[in-house]
Amino acid sequence: LTLAEVGCGRGGGARFLHAHHRPSQLTAMDASIAQLSIAESTRPEAGTGACLEGLSFVRASFGERLPLTNGSVDVLISVEAMHNDPRSWPAFYEEAARVLRPGGAFAFADFRWALHLDP
Repeated sequence: LTLAEVGCGRGGGARFLHAHHRPSQLTAMDASIAQLSIAESTRPEAGTGACLEGLSFVRASFGERLPLTNGSVDVLISVEAMHNDPRSWPAFYEEAARVLRPGGAFAFADFRWALHLDP
């Protein structure tokens, strides 16, 4: 099982996904270098029994091409990470289609402020 999370923030969701689904690879991405630094600093050390083998934290933004190869992901997840830039949603949906394997799953949950809704 290969997972990817876009908008991982400090990595709590990625660590939860890893612990409960044991993917062979989990790529957790965020645009904020500061958030990724926190995610890396709270990673359990190798050899502690809580080591998160196969988990990588990577800088990536919704409006950019994701650093994943075509058809390489079984499940792509993004939860409450894109509400500040609704204009990037269409490009992100295209990227989701590009990186997901045939039959893969896309779990997306977010909200939009009424101010940002098209008339």
